[in-house]
Amino acid sequence: VIIDKSKSIPDPEKKHSMLLLAKKYLHRSVNIHPRYVDALLLLGNAYYEDGREIDSTWVYYKKILRINPYYDKIYSNMRVMFEYEKDTFNIDKKIAIAKDIIKLPKVPIKQKAYFMHKAGNFYGRFKNMIDSSLYFLTMSYKLDSTEGSLYKDLGVAYGLKGLLDSSVYFTKKALEYNPNDVGLYYNLGVTYYTAAVNAQKNGKPDLYKLYANKAQQYFEMFKRKKNKVGK
Repeated sequence: VIIDKSKSIPDPEKKHSMLLLAKKYLHRSVNIHPRYVDALLLLGNAYYEDGREIDSTWVYYKKILRINPYYDKIYSNMRVMFEYEKDTFNIDKKIAIAKDIIKLPKVPIKQKAYFMHKAGNFYGRFKNMIDSSLYFLTMSYKLDSTEGSLYKDLGVAYGLKGLLDSSVYFTKKALEYNPNDVGLYYNLGVTYYTAAVNAQKNGKPDLYKLYANKAQQYFEMFKRKKNKVGK
């Protein structure tokens, strides 16, 4: 209750005081019942709410996963933490946590796939480590190939790596899942444009013409889709 109330407190000092009190009570509860997963979850939540203390949050979340790796609430909370876009200063910590989760026994396959995906996404988006990004994205794909956003990330990573056929394949698969994602049309335009430039450099005029036309088609589709969304 204290944690929920603290979320509506605009004063940082007052909020911090409330969360300190919540942590005090929850520590007592955990000391008495060390395997009480609901209390461990709330304790991790309190640390996260109190200044995004990811290290401390993970200490308690990890205990839950060791006690009960099928506890659904832990994955819901962790997804909130991983999807929080403004929290870019904790990227290295999130990658380390994702790697930890992957190694834990009995974590459901779909959850492992999600955290592999996030590790791959973070390596590509924030650290420009494309080989590491592709490693985790492909591992995720092997475990669970039902996420449209995974196909999109694979398409981008393969494009940055210069593997254009793979980039086109996965980007088109992403379009099957989300045909209204205008960025995918732009990505395909860029990929085909790059392929056209390569064909021209290699003295292959027929391929150049083919890829240049496809690039133009996807750039035009991107413009139409973008204008339609803006209306």
